[in-house]
Amino acid sequence: MGMAKLILALAFLFGASELSGQEGNNQEGNNNNKLAMMSAYQVSSFKIGDKTYRQAAFVGVLKDEGGQGVLMLDPNTCGLNEFGDAQASTRLAHDHYKVELQRLDTKDPNKLRRYLYSVTGEGLPKSLFLVVATGEEVAGYRLVVGVEKGSATSVITLEPYSEKVVQLLFQNPIRK
Repeated sequence: MGMAKLILALAFLFGASELSGQEGNNQEGNNNNKLAMMSAYQVSSFKIGDKTYRQAAFVGVLKDEGGQGVLMLDPNTCGLNEFGDAQASTRLAHDHYKVELQRLDTKDPNKLRRYLYSVTGEGLPKSLFLVVATGEEVAGYRLVVGVEKGSATSVITLEPYSEKVVQLLFQNPIRK
């Protein structure tokens, strides 16, 4: 629940009034795109650098060939209910990284019109990438970790995050 409040608050800081992934994530014909994406809780943890995490979120802005934002990583271990929703959890602080994005010239091997961005920020490893879908493709938002010799060590699927969903799942998410 803490990650949801945080991603919404940061999205407002970036000026995102409507956080639906379809409108804000379209790269074609738009030079200033707001992104708000979050992963589901990962039962199997993933490593970024020397730390282990269970959930990731990104809020930021893409402009032309690059962008900036905040990458939020959650190390907490949670119990899950029958719907797969995180319940009781440890109370470790989330890690926040101010990041810069740089679009790479890598062509999408599956021709799904996705772009690959390097993600750089103080304290993050150099082998961290964000896959951003364009146009009408809804699958394809990912945080890719540890690419070495064409093979990733972890892939975390990110979903466009909607303010409306936050309000339905969490009563008054900005308060407290």
